[in-house]
Amino acid sequence: MTLIDLYLAMLKLRWRKLKILVLMKYRERYPKDWEVIALRIKQQANWQCQMCGLKCISSEMTVNTLDRSQRAIYRLEVHHINRKPEDNRIENLIALCSSCHLRQHRRKRGNVPFGQLNLSLGI
Repeated sequence: MTLIDLYLAMLKLRWRKLKILVLMKYRERYPKDWEVIALRIKQQANWQCQMCGLKCISSEMTVNTLDRSQRAIYRLEVHHINRKPEDNRIENLIALCSSCHLRQHRRKRGNVPFGQLNLSLGI
């Protein structure tokens, strides 16, 4: 291992630690019962994206035929319309497939805290 490889490995490790710290700090903005709230919104939407209509995978389904990237496409997420994770009123929450969720955040450039869209990945 060269000195450059060692340096790059050290930078990568620092980046991972920073990413974890930012994610932990951002999650503090969500209520303790976020998983329950999100599940309720997904069930009310009948596990279907409320923008494009894509039928997504429910939490009860076990899908062995799909690989990880395919499961990500059919994952349903809950989006805060006003982009404030502290505001969990029903009228502020919408069930979106991962593609539409990402599209909503890209539309409001610069308003996505680092790691926000990774919350459902369990990172």
